[in-house]
Amino acid sequence: RANARSSLLAAAAIVACLASIGRAAADDTSDCNGPDPGAGIPACTRLIESAASADAVVAAYVARSKHRTLLNELDEALADIDEALGREEEAERQQDAEYWKPLKRELELLRRGDRV
Repeated sequence: RANARSSLLAAAAIVACLASIGRAAADDTSDCNGPDPGAGIPACTRLIESAASADAVVAAYVARSKHRTLLNELDEALADIDEALGREEEAERQQDAEYWKPLKRELELLRRGDRV
């Protein structure tokens, strides 16, 4: 019984932690996209560091650039835009590579004579 109770309490604690992480991520997204640079810059930074998805990271860099522009931190704002553009270009290259992979495989097979 004591083990079952301990397991149940541990599971409840894990669920509570996961729920608070979900709320924190939602709060960060809201703050990152909100009007206040004081809350937005750290929230965007946390979103960038969490790397949820490539699109989310690019969006966080763009939003952080907006906040930095409002604070007249123009060098940092430009650095964020450059990073966003670089990541977006890399994501596009990866998508293009995925698109062409099947054709490339077919051509390699044809070249080797494995397919007619």
